[in-house]
Amino acid sequence: MRATTALPRFRARAETRMTSRVTVHRASARAAQNEATGRERRPPVAVATDIPFRLDGSSGDGGTRTVTVAGVEYQQATGVGHLPATFTDLRDNDVLEVTAGEWAGTFWRVVEAVTADQKTARRFPIAATTGAAS
Repeated sequence: MRATTALPRFRARAETRMTSRVTVHRASARAAQNEATGRERRPPVAVATDIPFRLDGSSGDGGTRTVTVAGVEYQQATGVGHLPATFTDLRDNDVLEVTAGEWAGTFWRVVEAVTADQKTARRFPIAATTGAAS
């Protein structure tokens, strides 16, 4: 089992390429009401901070996905987010706020929080969004 014994070393190497940092936001379980409009929404809550991150747009997991809005289909560009392989608290629709690095100040929504075994990093499709409350 050479791969199994080498995996920690490969993961450490992958993490050295994660030079950005993110905060992971998730919609809270409790709805808040806007008194002026009467509308309810679930405000975002930070579930993890200062997590190593790498943004990649060239991996096979990125590209596009088909989205239907008001009955019209269009292609939405997706990228690939990389987090440490040991980071397990990630869900579909979480929002990653890049707090440090080349893309600081941007927000990315997790399209699908896929995971796998024997990987050097956790890689998953993401799409640009406007903020943590999106």
